[in-house]
Amino acid sequence: MLPVAAFSQSVVPRIIAQKGGESSNAISLNISGKLLRMSFASENSKKKNDKDLQEFLNNVKNISVLMMFDMEQPERTKIQKILSPFEELLSVTENGSRISMYILEERGEIVEFVMCVDAEDAMTVMDITGKIDLAQLSKLSEGVDMDMNGTNYLRNLSKLKKSKQP
Repeated sequence: MLPVAAFSQSVVPRIIAQKGGESSNAISLNISGKLLRMSFASENSKKKNDKDLQEFLNNVKNISVLMMFDMEQPERTKIQKILSPFEELLSVTENGSRISMYILEERGEIVEFVMCVDAEDAMTVMDITGKIDLAQLSKLSEGVDMDMNGTNYLRNLSKLKKSKQP
């Protein structure tokens, strides 16, 4: 297995590069950690006092989402190959979609979290980079309304990682 340093790009940019750049059958969104922190700082609500949320946002470098349409099996296979160095935490098949969550660790810390929702003819990949605390991500998902299949499974992430440890 290659060292983590060999994967200098996070998952979404690697998928885009593997596909030969942006395409008409894909939509990508990239949000920097700085923009997340700025929007959080400007938000006038009780969430501003949430220390777990503040710490999580301080540690996030980037959130990327890639939605791909008209997916064929060879493309799915290439994406699975990109994800091969990651540890799969969860895989659920629900209503014809396969929802999978992966992490990449470096020196005992989670540095990348990926969630894939693979439906019949489309795939959505959400990639979070930085110093990821699954308990904070799990807590964050409780208060955020994300319109993406599988986000309901985020709430149990901290329990999953603990149960996988020897």
